[in-house]
Amino acid sequence: GGAILLRADLPNALPVNVSMRADSVSLGDLSALAQLSTPVTGTASGTVDISGPRTAPKMEIGARFQDVSFGTVAFPYFTLNGTYGDRRLDTKMTVFRHDTAVMAFNGSWPLNLALVPVEHRMLEEPLKGHLAGDSLDLAVLETISPSFSRPSGTASVALDLTGTWRHPQLSGRLRVRNGEMGLPALGTRLRRLEADVGFRPDSIRIDTLSVASGTETGSKLSLRGTLALGNILDLPNDLSGVRVDLSMSARNFLVVDKRSLARLEISDDVRLAGPLGHTVLNGN
Repeated sequence: GGAILLRADLPNALPVNVSMRADSVSLGDLSALAQLSTPVTGTASGTVDISGPRTAPKMEIGARFQDVSFGTVAFPYFTLNGTYGDRRLDTKMTVFRHDTAVMAFNGSWPLNLALVPVEHRMLEEPLKGHLAGDSLDLAVLETISPSFSRPSGTASVALDLTGTWRHPQLSGRLRVRNGEMGLPALGTRLRRLEADVGFRPDSIRIDTLSVASGTETGSKLSLRGTLALGNILDLPNDLSGVRVDLSMSARNFLVVDKRSLARLEISDDVRLAGPLGHTVLNGN
């Protein structure tokens, strides 16, 4: 089992001093206590140190997580480190595969973590973040989700987070090269996957997305266009601000091949444009 050791000196007027050490703590037990709707499993070990006046404390965090799963998504091993001071929390999260760092996210978050009641914890100041991963092996997808089987190929990602808590924005680029993966739910296997996708504040531009599926030698699906998203925080509840302008060309592309469900192959050129919910589809 896991263990937690806590030492705390919390005077009202003088500086505080808190030290916590955790070793192999079950995330499943913690999620049960928090009554989370989506189950979390895995273990966590780490340290938290807090010192200074209650109104302006300093904090240092260091943690490592193993065999973590959140619903159907899994992360075998990642670390999280952070420091807090002057109303800003700086964090670094690193994801590992076979003891090799494959992706890192650095963030700087405007927060008021004073150990006294405050009007606003999340401050309306700039967000700063950067996600980076180069030559990522797509085989990691199989360990993250059962939706993929025997994936291969490489991907690179470089995304910057800006904006504010009320209106966060992403910019950067995602590329995939020589991708291949099975989709068990559809009974198909994607081949020759190439992608070049640009992220801009409030929109996504697909410069290249091409893939083959099925046994036909000329099989190919290509997609280009843009999605204007607006404020990404509004998307879970309101899609009325989303506008699409996508062009697709498909030749002998196998979409579904499940004997218990259907077999669907498409060959067509279509364009989908307009606000979501009132889009117009044109094609052959």
